[in-house]
Amino acid sequence: MFRRFYSVDELYEALVYDSEGLFYGYVCGVDFSSSGVFVRVCVRYSREDTVPDTDKLRNILRERGVSVPDNASLEYLVERARQESIDIPYRVVEKELVLVKGFVNVEDIVLIDSVYVEDESGKRRVSIVLLKEPREVRYRGSTMQSKKPLPTEDYLKNKLVVSISKGILGFVREIVIGPGEIGIRVSKSIGVKGYISWIGFLREIRNKGYLDLYDKLSNYMDPYKNVRIEIGLLKSIEEKLVELSASKEVYNILRKHIVIEKSSEVYEDIPWSNVLKVRDIVVVK
Repeated sequence: MFRRFYSVDELYEALVYDSEGLFYGYVCGVDFSSSGVFVRVCVRYSREDTVPDTDKLRNILRERGVSVPDNASLEYLVERARQESIDIPYRVVEKELVLVKGFVNVEDIVLIDSVYVEDESGKRRVSIVLLKEPREVRYRGSTMQSKKPLPTEDYLKNKLVVSISKGILGFVREIVIGPGEIGIRVSKSIGVKGYISWIGFLREIRNKGYLDLYDKLSNYMDPYKNVRIEIGLLKSIEEKLVELSASKEVYNILRKHIVIEKSSEVYEDIPWSNVLKVRDIVVVK
């Protein structure tokens, strides 16, 4: 079984997928209580999105005699409405809105993984939480995937591939053919191989006028003794920037000085029989 452990800060904003591979939300906190430890999952809506009207739904349920807590999650309200055969009211969002969608007991998590990847959009960190239950299926009121869709390249290409036994594998690049079976080729451009040009980063923020920040970061890690630092220390550097209240521009400068070392593409071929689900992500054995 694939097992890694993460701090609450490391889990923050990890993408959460249900057992069907459908996007459920993102981690927005962790709650500790006498009944267990629960990962809080939120959803973010943009201006002019249509969303369930939680206030109206809460009032309708209470009028039906349903006891509804003031802090009831979006998922709870929608599921209770379906149980009571209530049509879910919607409204249009006028500005960005964040709602708590649900709470996931840590016992209901299959795996958590976080890696640096490189694809057409550049290098970035991907963090995911995979659930045991089809929570998003139930939320949407839809049905489970009875069988895998036909493996067309248009549908599969560039989907994130997550293995229950190995964690994040990479992205689907193409369909491949083997004896008696087809498969998917998964790119392993996943990256811990690389470095941060620490001296280059500090030199640029000094030239941009961030003199106080330059002094504090130089004391934190001497750029002349640490011209390059391992990519694995990036999380610690980011935490230090948060502590020092660095601006968005400083974060952008840091990203410019992250170097992922280029090498010939490494890939893994996965038989189609090992593919479990193909939805927003591909889940494999």
